[in-house]
Amino acid sequence: MTYALGRPITRLTAVMSTAAFAGLLMTGCGAPPKPATGRAAAARCTESGAATAKTPTIAILGDVGSSTIQYTSDVNLVVKAGTNKEAWVLVNGIGKDNNAPDKLASVVLKAKGRNELMRTNDMKCKKTAVTTAYSSLSRLSAPKPLNVFAALGTLAGNLHGSKAGGPVNVVLLGSLLNTTADADLSEATVLANPAKAINELAKEQLVESCKGWNVYAVGADQANPPLTSAQSAQLREFWREYFQHCGGRLVVWSDHLTTFPVNSSIAQADTTQIKIETTPHEVVATMSSDVLFAPNSAALQPTASKDLSQVLAPGVWTRSVSAGSDSIVM
Repeated sequence: MTYALGRPITRLTAVMSTAAFAGLLMTGCGAPPKPATGRAAAARCTESGAATAKTPTIAILGDVGSSTIQYTSDVNLVVKAGTNKEAWVLVNGIGKDNNAPDKLASVVLKAKGRNELMRTNDMKCKKTAVTTAYSSLSRLSAPKPLNVFAALGTLAGNLHGSKAGGPVNVVLLGSLLNTTADADLSEATVLANPAKAINELAKEQLVESCKGWNVYAVGADQANPPLTSAQSAQLREFWREYFQHCGGRLVVWSDHLTTFPVNSSIAQADTTQIKIETTPHEVVATMSSDVLFAPNSAALQPTASKDLSQVLAPGVWTRSVSAGSDSIVM
């Protein structure tokens, strides 16, 4: 009788153990489930240990909303570079206030495991944690107004006291056209005098230290309606001066990343107004390269034709001596 009673108990124990084991498998290193709130679930990867004085830092900040999807390839490029450098990667959001999601991912991209297969799976788990965290931003509503300064302040707090002593690369994905009342960058008067705007922000204690940051601005001038090339150049100059003021430097301003990391800095933008000189025989319009061309590029910007059309009014055309055809003198 005792033996008969013992068998069901033994079988029940075996069933429970199998279920527990299956549960462990389900919570392993696979992609985390998609959360409804936009906050990525923590990936259960092998702990890589704390960052050290040699660990580089990569912070990825994306505008919340569906626009984040268009920068997926940029995130993949950054993650690949971070893997090679065994970097600490942090993923935050840029929203409308101080409550934008932060630390959606915080992981050192260093593989752990007793053998090659375990290390490969562990690294896959950690990279997935980063990309899943970033993609979770797309499930949130686009912020209005956009508060970039609050997101930068949150990041500064995240990095404060970090033991990671390597280079700090901050990748900003999406519009940097801040539209909060303290510095509405959609206002022409604000962009026309960036130093004044930055000083006002400093008075309000809205300029956090960014000492040592290398900042990558990707898609920063995206707006609806689109900015003109002149407005884009002014926006770029504002952020160049802003990061210089807080101790960092703007190293990239582009639609997408072509390489990562980079070491060069963005040159000062020429945001002067178009100079028009009229003589009895011709009208000469002198336009800055920042108005027509992308930074460090010979390719015309998409908005260049619109800016040229504004200049090429009746009477602005002249006869080119060298080419022997109608053209504008610049």
